[in-house]
Order: sequence, then structure tokens, then C-alpha cells
Amino acid sequence: MVKEYRIHEGQLTPCEDHQGLVKVFISPDVVERNYLEHVCKISPHNISSAMDPDEIGRMEFEEDHTMIIIKSPKNYSSSDNFLFRVTSVGVFLYKDQLIIVMNNQETSILEGRQTFKLVTLHDALLKILYGTIAHFLGHLKVISLLSDSLEQKINTSMANEHLLNMFTIEKSLIYYLNGILPKMWRCSTTSPLKTTSATNRPKSTRTSSPA
Repeated sequence: MVKEYRIHEGQLTPCEDHQGLVKVFISPDVVERNYLEHVCKISPHNISSAMDPDEIGRMEFEEDHTMIIIKSPKNYSSSDNFLFRVTSVGVFLYKDQLIIVMNNQETSILEGRQTFKLVTLHDALLKILYGTIAHFLGHLKVISLLSDSLEQKINTSMANEHLLNMFTIEKSLIYYLNGILPKMWRCSTTSPLKTTSATNRPKSTRTSSPA
């Protein structure tokens, strides 16, 4: 499934005329994967990494694009039973287009509020990063409220259910730390994004989070 967006009046706007500069591939099928591999020159490994929820966030500079694996919270529902998880999103920035690969339809990081006007594809990338940060912060507030509620129930009840729910929330925080810490490390060690030609830099420079 492919969704396309264009930058119009400072915002990302859905379009259906195949003229979108931002293309979102959701669980790409065989035909779409062939397009990503042979037309966009994205390696099969990086396509798979973009859809692997356990993939480590990282950045790589290829010949004609920059690849970023972003960790983002999954939308939470009551059926998750206090377990908050993270997923992966692959962002591939070219000079003339922005390609996003994900394994679910959670496109809220593209459609949420923004505090600045979008002009370039770099602005669109910043919007995605800000959307991810806002999603994390929103979930952390919910986790804090749930923790306070469970603490009160534990203090007034001896039921094991409340303790198990608290343990589940603690497990969620481990997922979030694994998703957030590589972002912080990258921000302090990597240089600004570039999409210049390969003649001005090494063919492939990789930056990944420490093991």
C-alpha cells in the first residue's frame, strides 16, 4: 500500500495524482518492494530493517540518499493490557523525494500538529522526528498516570493483578529506553544531514548506536 503527500501551503497534504514528493510504503508487497529496490536503489536489508520492530535506530549515508531508521511508539489500546511497545520506521531522504517504509498504518507522525511551515523535504523530515518525539512524550505521560493509579491500588489491595500490571509498565519503559537512547547518542555524534553527490564524500559512511 502506498500513500503520497505533497508540501502545500506549509503542510503535508495527501494527494492521489502520483506527484507526491513524500511517498509512504505500508507493508510493501512484492511489486512495491521491487520498485524500492530497483528504482529507488534501497537495499533489501534496509527495507527489511524498516519493518523490523526490533531493529536498532541508526543512520546511513548512501550514494544518492540518506537512510534513517527511527524508533516510534506503537499506538496503544486497552487490549495491550498495559504493555507499550515501539516500532521501526525507515526514512529515505533523496534530493527530490522522501520515501518512508513502515509495517503498519500508524501515519500519525505525518498528520499531527506542527509548529512551523514546511518548505523543503528536510522540513518534512523534521516534522517526522518531532512527531515521534511528541508521540513518546504523550505515552510517557500516560504511563506516569497509570503508574500513579496502580500504586494507589497496590496500597489498598493485596491482589496480584495490580502488581503484574505494574511489572508490565516497567517492561514498557525498557522498550522505550531502547528506542530513545540511540536517538540521543546519534544527535550528539552525527553531523547534519547531507544529500550531496558521492564525489564530495565517501561512498558509504555508517553511523549506528553502540551495542
